[in-house]
Formats: sequence, C-alpha cells, structure tokens
Amino acid sequence: MKIIQSARNIEITGAIEKYIDEKIGSLDKLNMNVIECRVELDKNTHHKKGEVYKVTVNMKVPGDLIRAEHVDIDVYAAIDLVKEDAERQLRKLKSKYEAKNREANKTRRGLKSIFFWRKAE
Repeated sequence: MKIIQSARNIEITGAIEKYIDEKIGSLDKLNMNVIECRVELDKNTHHKKGEVYKVTVNMKVPGDLIRAEHVDIDVYAAIDLVKEDAERQLRKLKSKYEAKNREANKTRRGLKSIFFWRKAE
C-alpha cells in the first residue's frame, strides 16, 4: 500500500511519520487491495480547546473510496482514532464483498446441480 503524507500548519517529524506508517500501514493486513492512502495532518487553533490536530485519511480501494477524519488535541490520539475508523470501514466493505461472493457461489452450485441432473435423465 502506498501511503502519501501531507501536512498543513505543522511539520511532519520523523517520529510522526514513522507512527503514521506503522498505524496506517497495519491496515494492509486486511487484504482489501488498497491502491493508495492519503494521510493529511492539519493543525488549527480552536477558540476553547487551543491547538487541535485534524487527521484525514482517504483510501482508494477498487470501486470505492474510504474516508475517515478525526480531531483531537493530541496528534497521536487523532491518528489512533482515524485508524480505528478506517479499519472499521474496511472490515465492513470486506464483509460486503465476501457476502456477495458467497451468494454468487451458492447460485453457481445450484445451477451446476440443475444441469447435472438434466444430463443424467
């Protein structure tokens, strides 16, 4: 999976870059054929909370786009939360694809049995 990192109003340090690679890169284990993953960091000033970090992840998968976004006062916590949200969406999409394939296989097996019995007659 190709991870593209960008930042606005913040410098991406080596530690943050490594943390993003570890957390977001671990989503590759779900085998969803993620084509590209864009991670955007943004630091803003909130009128009550002070400095807040917004992390946005856009993942391109075949035939779909997964987007997750979280805001937190800690950049590492925001990365963790956005990773959990993206993982949940990937698992949901994966189960949807698997259910669709199970139904298609069930139909194929049913058709094979119909054609097999017709030939035997």
